[in-house]
Amino acid sequence: MLNTLLAVTADGQKFSTIWIGFIMSGFFVGFACGIFVSGRLIRRMGHIRTFAFCAALCATIALLRVIWMNPWVWLLLRFCYGIAFVTLMTVTESWLNTRVAKEERGRFSDTHDRRKVLICVSALAAVMCLIMPLAQSQKMLMITFFVWGGLSFSLCPLGVAQLLDQLHPDEVVSGSTDMLVLNGAGSALAPLFAGIIMNLVGTQGMPLYMAGILFLLTGYAVYQVRHVSVLTAGEHAHFEPMMQTSHEIVGMIEKEG
Repeated sequence: MLNTLLAVTADGQKFSTIWIGFIMSGFFVGFACGIFVSGRLIRRMGHIRTFAFCAALCATIALLRVIWMNPWVWLLLRFCYGIAFVTLMTVTESWLNTRVAKEERGRFSDTHDRRKVLICVSALAAVMCLIMPLAQSQKMLMITFFVWGGLSFSLCPLGVAQLLDQLHPDEVVSGSTDMLVLNGAGSALAPLFAGIIMNLVGTQGMPLYMAGILFLLTGYAVYQVRHVSVLTAGEHAHFEPMMQTSHEIVGMIEKEG
């Protein structure tokens, strides 16, 4: 809700779509940087103090936006919010991971070629994006968003599982680190490109941009199936629904550093 409110308020303040894209990207830049900070912060302050500090910081940042209606200030606040938020996610997930065994979590079928699953999921998500501008009612639009969300947010864990299938045990740490960094970098650049396209063609540019990216992913997955053989290192990695960061991965990054 805060992200939606931020975008609406920025538009009400007559910020350009390009500036709104920069502001939204600031969060993901902070998110990517926070991946390397959160582990050290938790280790130094402990889980409870870190959670309280970052929760208070997020609340303070939300209030400071109302005081300073300046895009440069909002960009800086958005960056800081990204660092605090990813640390909150890390603390929360680490608590859950200590109480829930991996075999008790939700899992996806591991009996199919993940690349083919990626093709189906990304193609369907792209089709949902093309339907968005054609929705005749708010109810239809909400249903389309619901289906699109379920499809698109499963792409990241599918990609991680596919990556882990290709890596040897001694490559998992560096591969996982690269995935997290690329995730943050892509999330930071996407609002910039979307903002530029929306500035050119209007609000319909957002779903068209998402559809284009998803179709590119679909095409790449098709190429992989047709021209690249699967190099599975050991047993298939289990698909598990995951957040944008992981306490275990942060721990591996810390050990590698």
